[in-house]
Amino acid sequence: MWFDGPQRPYMNAVDEDAARSKFKEREQRLHRYGPPGFVREVVNLLIAAGILVLLVFLFRWFL
Repeated sequence: MWFDGPQRPYMNAVDEDAARSKFKEREQRLHRYGPPGFVREVVNLLIAAGILVLLVFLFRWFL
């Protein structure tokens, strides 16, 4: 059985408690501040493009 997945990211650490707290800190930071800058910008660009396509589709549908 393999434990190298996201289920147990602190499995191979020397100090399991320190690794667990560091993992929780990273998870809380990701939850609080969102993904890193590049990922955030790509997601915002995709959302903006989707809204633009939706507006064009609605505009053509009404006319």
